Parts: sequence; C-alpha cells; structure tokens
Amino acid sequence: MSGRIEQSGRLRNEPTPDNAIVVVRGGRDSVEKLAKHVARAAALWDYNGQPLHGISVFCGLDDEGPDSLNGVLFAMRTYRQVHLISVGEIDRAGYELLATGQRPHFTLHDPHKPSTLELQALLDVLGEPQRNPFFTTGRTS
Repeated sequence: MSGRIEQSGRLRNEPTPDNAIVVVRGGRDSVEKLAKHVARAAALWDYNGQPLHGISVFCGLDDEGPDSLNGVLFAMRTYRQVHLISVGEIDRAGYELLATGQRPHFTLHDPHKPSTLELQALLDVLGEPQRNPFFTTGRTS
C-alpha cells in the first residue's frame, strides 16, 4: 500500500471541457517549480494504480460567476501572472485534464506516460505567462 489516495474513483462526473475553454495556471512557471508540484502530486495521489504525475490548473467553465474565466482569474488575484492555454491546445499536445477536486479544478497530466511528465515540454505547452487583469497585491509571481 502506497499511502497515496487513488483518484480514479473520485473524479467529478462531468464532460471534458470544450476545446475553446481557457485553462489557467497561477504564477510564472519554471521547470524547477513544475518539478516540485509534480512530485508533490505524485506523493499524494494515484491514478489507475500509478502515482499521479500532474499539475493543478483551473478552467473557465461558465460564461459568468466563480467558475467563469473572470471568476477564476479573480480568485487568483494574488498572482501577477498566469499561464493561459486552451483545452484544445492541451489536447493537441497529448495531455489530459482530470476533473479532480472541486469544480473548476483539474489536474493536467500525460496519459501516455503515467509515471513521468516531461517538464520542459509541459512548460513549452503552457507558454509565456500573461498579466492577470485582477492582480491586486500579494505574490509577485
């Protein structure tokens, strides 16, 4: 027994977001930061009996309200910068979104390599961070 919590039976029962939906990752990422986040997820969670190597993201699922893109960005207002990418871009890069935690949270992982996540490739997919229009004060990442 690994001590990790299996996620496959805990996923929210909802359809995969439309390709046009925007995915948000808070803060400026680097290979080193992604490595820490992936290692933390793998230490805590399993997916289909394997460590879940993934990163936490949020999707702007609704047109308005807390689960909309603006709602997610507002909730992340302590982040000066955010990575914004579409579900379609994630799909084309071969990654998968798992509906983990509470809506609109997802975990982004590579279903073809469940024991690894190539961090530079993932960073390339995330692209350059953008300014969060709701940034107030707090973190500067």
